[in-house]
Amino acid sequence: MGEQNVFLVGAGALGCEFLKNFPMMGVSCGSGGLMTVTDDDVIEKSNLSRQFLFRNWHIGQSKSVSAVEQARSINPTLKARPLISRVAPNTEHVFNDTFWETQHVITNALDNVPARLYVDQRCMYFAKPLLESGTLGTKLNTQVVLPHVTVHYGASRDPPEKQAPDCTLHSFPHNIQHCLTFARSEFDGNFEKGPGVAKRFIEDESFVAELKKMSAPEAVVMLRQAEAMMITKPIVDFAGCIAWARAYFDERNNAIRSLINSFPENATTKEGNLFWMPPKRFPSAFDFNPKDALHQSFVASAAVLKAVSCGIAIPGAANDFAAVAAHAADAPGVRFVPSDQPQLDAKGKPIEKELSGSDSAEVDQILSRLMAQRADIVKSMRFEPISFEKDDDTNFHMEFISSLANLRARSYQIEEVDKFKAKITAGNIIPAIATSTAIAAGLVCLEFYKLLQEKKGEDFRNSNFNIGASFYQMFEPEFVKALEHGPLKWTQWDRWVIEDSEITLGGVFEYLKARGLNVNMVSIGSALVYASWNASHAAKLKLKVADIAKPIANALIEGKNFVDLMMSCCDDEDKDVDIPMVSVRLHK
Repeated sequence: MGEQNVFLVGAGALGCEFLKNFPMMGVSCGSGGLMTVTDDDVIEKSNLSRQFLFRNWHIGQSKSVSAVEQARSINPTLKARPLISRVAPNTEHVFNDTFWETQHVITNALDNVPARLYVDQRCMYFAKPLLESGTLGTKLNTQVVLPHVTVHYGASRDPPEKQAPDCTLHSFPHNIQHCLTFARSEFDGNFEKGPGVAKRFIEDESFVAELKKMSAPEAVVMLRQAEAMMITKPIVDFAGCIAWARAYFDERNNAIRSLINSFPENATTKEGNLFWMPPKRFPSAFDFNPKDALHQSFVASAAVLKAVSCGIAIPGAANDFAAVAAHAADAPGVRFVPSDQPQLDAKGKPIEKELSGSDSAEVDQILSRLMAQRADIVKSMRFEPISFEKDDDTNFHMEFISSLANLRARSYQIEEVDKFKAKITAGNIIPAIATSTAIAAGLVCLEFYKLLQEKKGEDFRNSNFNIGASFYQMFEPEFVKALEHGPLKWTQWDRWVIEDSEITLGGVFEYLKARGLNVNMVSIGSALVYASWNASHAAKLKLKVADIAKPIANALIEGKNFVDLMMSCCDDEDKDVDIPMVSVRLHK
């Protein structure tokens, strides 16, 4: 056990439990073993009550660094190195292919599903065992993921949590949760999804074909937003970001004015009852006030996030909320004109006509306009979608969400909340309970012993516990199913690795031909590099795979040991065969 290289992802409450147990078990305490612990968060006072490694003097320090120091005090022979990098696509230069190939066991102690799914993908790619666990108040679960034996973590998903209806979120909020959920949705739409569409249009040539396959309503919404960002309402400097934030403030209040215009305070339903009956709250709209601290916080954070998503430099004065608000007051704003507002139905939703055949032609019209200016757009614009991150107090994410939620709460006479409360609610944070984390870590450690003893798959156990309801369940993991083609068998864990770094694309074709497979199409990342129907692509068969990949996907292969080929194949009877990924090793 001491010779194992273990990667512990997360050093929060659950991660600390592992770091209490592992030194006592002797994990990574031998001459050859090394434990890597990573967490990009710092210790807050609230962390002290949920685990037993951190002390008052650790507040403000790195979780991973402090946790490793405390673990070494339990067993000085522990060989561990702390890192402060998040495990994500943008840190693959840190956690590169060589790093993953040298690990023996991966242990997750994460607090969010996207990060778990990413680690799960990496474990599948490199065929590494994953010990997964999580807690939610009094509930906890553990899962053993074994290469080529069990299904992976992402193979099953919990049903989505129930949320308030859209009409409640958009028109009739009556508690702060509704306001925060709405604000989080606005964050995703404005700073992640919109810039994401624009970024893909610029960087991914296959995206246009994807848009044409979408339903017309979905594609129109995405294209209208992309056209506004790139052609009709482009933003080129931070002053433009401030003007956008001011217009956005006005638009949100104009939506409330439109609601009031459609349903006055004394409005009644068809049955003669008052429309604004509890739990509905009659709203109020506000004009922008540059001296109001909440208005200042909103326009400043919105402007900064808009700048980040549009690749615009942010001046140091952006931290002066009052100065930003003063500039916003000078911006044109958006005047409320009732005739310009959409009609609303009884649920407060805009009444939209159905798309007809001529309406769906708008997809082609917008695409035509975008494609006509694509060359100029690619040269002059850069977009970067922003993923919500609740724990960084300097990134303006929670500043935007809390200010927008509180503006909405003020309009609907709902009690406002401070940023800490907003962070807990918007981030869906449920404080860990020491008992739950201790049980989860203990169960995972038992499976760790089995893993090192090379037990059979049926000897392992997953678990679901709810200590608040005295519910305890342990069961065998779900085993992976094999796919077949002739004598070949593989699972979702497999990728076919070609160790020859000098191999040509034609050599890869011969490799597959020997397995009864004929290649129709080859992609590296999102780039199509070979199509059987394109006669000019035949010349590529004599080129090395590495040489083909480098000019089109340099970023994809930087820090990587493999070039991954996604291949469309058929058998000798021209039937499609869904084969695993084919990887060509670049170097040892």
